[in-house]
Amino acid sequence: MCSEYPKAELPSQRDWLDIAISLVQPLGIIIGGCWIAFLYFTYQEKDDVATLTEKQLSIQQAEITLKTQEVSNKLDVDLKKLTLDQVRISSEIQKSERELKYAQLRTEVELRKQEVAMNQLKQRQEEHDVQYSTAYRSSYDMVVRAIKLREVGAGVNEYKVSLFFSLKNESTVPYEVSFVATEAYVGFPKTLDENIKGVSFTALGTPPSIVNGQANSGNLAWYPLMPPQSAVWGEAVGEMGSWDSLVTSGTKYYGSNTGNVVPGGRTQFAYDYFAKARPGTYLGLVVDWVINRAKGGNNDVNYLNRVILLPEGKDEVMVDR
Repeated sequence: MCSEYPKAELPSQRDWLDIAISLVQPLGIIIGGCWIAFLYFTYQEKDDVATLTEKQLSIQQAEITLKTQEVSNKLDVDLKKLTLDQVRISSEIQKSERELKYAQLRTEVELRKQEVAMNQLKQRQEEHDVQYSTAYRSSYDMVVRAIKLREVGAGVNEYKVSLFFSLKNESTVPYEVSFVATEAYVGFPKTLDENIKGVSFTALGTPPSIVNGQANSGNLAWYPLMPPQSAVWGEAVGEMGSWDSLVTSGTKYYGSNTGNVVPGGRTQFAYDYFAKARPGTYLGLVVDWVINRAKGGNNDVNYLNRVILLPEGKDEVMVDR
């Protein structure tokens, strides 16, 4: 049977392709848009993350920069302090060096002064040594003893009076005993005037001598008991100046106890005398000597005396100073 309608015409293969393409294109557009949207949102998220990270890094960098600046400032302050310390230390070192140099100069000046003083002292010591080696020194001993021997009547006693004298050469060079003499005196008290409540007080005094006529006689009047016992070194005669008058006819030429005495040597003698006198009589013995006249030495004139009171009994009386 025949349809009333005309037969429908089936789509051709070309039409189906067009249909498919027409369907695919919108779908592709949609999918592409979705993909683009996906990519956009994915990139935006990453960009936000990257931006955030970048900002965090910027903050960290700012913090690092700030810390670096703080450290740099601290280092700068420390460096300035160090520089100031170095300047201060350098100033103190310079001050110490100046003080040290001043102390050294002062020490050098003091050492120079000491050196000059030492040289002067050394020079004086050398001069003293020369003088010491050429000068002479002596030590002496003088002892006087009196012993009552017996009574001779009328209150008069007989006594033995002994004299010992020693002169030692203490120098380092020999010297010459040019002249030596021994003298004896008796002393009688002068009138004593009471001055304080019946007490009189005056100096005992010392006997004179041929080389010391100005001796202080005190309250005793001294009278010689004998001519001086004297000896002279012959070579000194005429060389003793004013003391040549000591040489008399009774002087022994080249007598004992005169002449050269070596260092450490002694000139010594002992004499015994007999005396008749009343107890309490004062006797004065004197030794005189002159040194180094024949050799043109110094005018060295010496004397030494001892005063003794004759005892009443038989007790010995001794005076050694």
